[in-house]
Amino acid sequence: MKPEELARNMAMLEAQERKARITAPDGMPEERFRETVIVRVKSVDDLYNPYDPTPEEDRELNADVEAYILKQMKRLPKKSHVIIQLFIPAPQLIGERRKTIPASFTNYFRARAIDHLIRNRRRFFRWTLNLILGVLFLTGCLLIAHLLKLSSPDHPFYNVLSEGLSIIGWVALWEPAAYLIFGWKEDRREQHTYMRLHNADITITETGLYS
Repeated sequence: MKPEELARNMAMLEAQERKARITAPDGMPEERFRETVIVRVKSVDDLYNPYDPTPEEDRELNADVEAYILKQMKRLPKKSHVIIQLFIPAPQLIGERRKTIPASFTNYFRARAIDHLIRNRRRFFRWTLNLILGVLFLTGCLLIAHLLKLSSPDHPFYNVLSEGLSIIGWVALWEPAAYLIFGWKEDRREQHTYMRLHNADITITETGLYS
């Protein structure tokens, strides 16, 4: 991704995050507004994709770790601030890992949030275009069906053909209409989850070697 494109997408993501900024309701203590996802590993390497050779702060998360976090997110209130608490053996926390590990989570979920933002925009545009084409196709099918009935109102073949064209025209509208009515909500829900994870606080708790 080009730097200018990345900057543009980051600006869009930040704008959406500001719009969806979650704050504790009036009168609710801030600590009660926070929810924690606990992740325990025996090695720092368990957190990451073993085939990703990039520096630690830019590495992809292990698919199982990501799936586990997303599963835990489903049980959390949608308007809560998320804390991801990592329990890692103390001997694994060498060098700058106390900084690079939280940075890797934030960077990864930011990238995933941007991916979902781009995908959702493209999908919404595609299904809107498909709906317009579907309406034009339906109009053509209904027009042909009407002309067939006018030309031979009692001909059984033309009657079947005109009914078939009408059905095909309506079926062509089903998928784009279903997405624009229902499907986009699921896409926005996934994007919002990654936006929350991008803004999550990442904390590290030391454990014993065999904890």
